[in-house]
Amino acid sequence: MKESTRHGGSCCKRQQWSVLNPKEAEVTQFFIHQFQTKQITYGSFNTYRSALARRVLRPPARRYNYIWDPQRVLSFLEQKYPNDNLSLNELSKKTVTLLALITGHRIKTLARIRVENIIISMENIQVLIADHIKTTGTRAEQPCLMIPYFKGRPGICAASALTTYIQKTISIRNQVQDYLFLSTRSPYNTATTSTISRWIRKTLEEAGLTLRSSQAIQQDTLPHQQLTEMA
Repeated sequence: MKESTRHGGSCCKRQQWSVLNPKEAEVTQFFIHQFQTKQITYGSFNTYRSALARRVLRPPARRYNYIWDPQRVLSFLEQKYPNDNLSLNELSKKTVTLLALITGHRIKTLARIRVENIIISMENIQVLIADHIKTTGTRAEQPCLMIPYFKGRPGICAASALTTYIQKTISIRNQVQDYLFLSTRSPYNTATTSTISRWIRKTLEEAGLTLRSSQAIQQDTLPHQQLTEMA
C-alpha cells in the first residue's frame, strides 16, 4: 500500500495532476499506463485502487484544527527576564516551553534529556538524546537537538534559558539525578512527563491561551528561523 501510494504520488507530480483531487480521466490514464507498460497482476492492480480510494475518499485528517500564535507566548516569556532573577519554578516553565517551541519534540523526549549529553559551545547547544524514544526506529539514529543562541532578543533565547537552568540546579542535583529537569520542590526528584506537560500548559494559560490551544503545542511548533522572524 505504501509503495503504491508513493508511486501514484510520483506519477501525479510528473504529470502535474492533483494528488488529492484527481480527475476521472487522469485516474483512467494512470491505470491504463500501469496495465500496458508494467503488466501488473490483479493483486497489484487492486492495491493501486485501494491506495487511490484511501487517499481520495478518506484522506488523513489533522489531529488538531486549532492554530495559535506563538508570538503571544514569546512576548509573555520575554517579560520574564533576566533569567537569573527567576525562581526555579518560573525558570523551569520558561525553559521547557522554549525548548518545546524551538525543537517541536514530544514531552517524553524533553523528559529524557540528560545533563551529561548536553554540549555547550559559543555558537549553539547540542542536546543528544541517548535514551530510546517512541518515534525513533530500531535502526535510526537518536535525535540531536540543535539550539542556537538568539542574541537579538535574549529574553526568549532558549539556549540562554537552558544554560541558566543548568547553573541554577547544580546545588540541588545529586549524582543519581542525571536527567535535566527536576521538580521545583524538595526533595527535587526527576520531573515526570506529566509535570513537564503541566509546566507548558500553565505557561500557555498565563500567556492568555486556552487549554484547547495548549494541547496542540507539539503539532504546531515552528522552526527556529520562523520564530526569530516573528519575534
